[in-house]
Amino acid sequence: MRYLIRKSTENDSDIFEVFTWPGPYNFASTDEGKKARKTFPFQQESLADIAGYLNEIYESGKDTWPTGIF
Repeated sequence: MRYLIRKSTENDSDIFEVFTWPGPYNFASTDEGKKARKTFPFQQESLADIAGYLNEIYESGKDTWPTGIF
């Protein structure tokens, strides 16, 4: 599993954008259809929510994530 967290602006508000996708490729090289996106308010309290979200995504699909071994 790969992920990206970035600050963005949506509707004139700052947000965290969180993307997840299966490896082994980087964000730019991965097909858009394989990426999932979720947004969170841009505030300190969101960091714990983002960590929980990433852990949920990992646990729910850990048997399907590529191992990185080719």
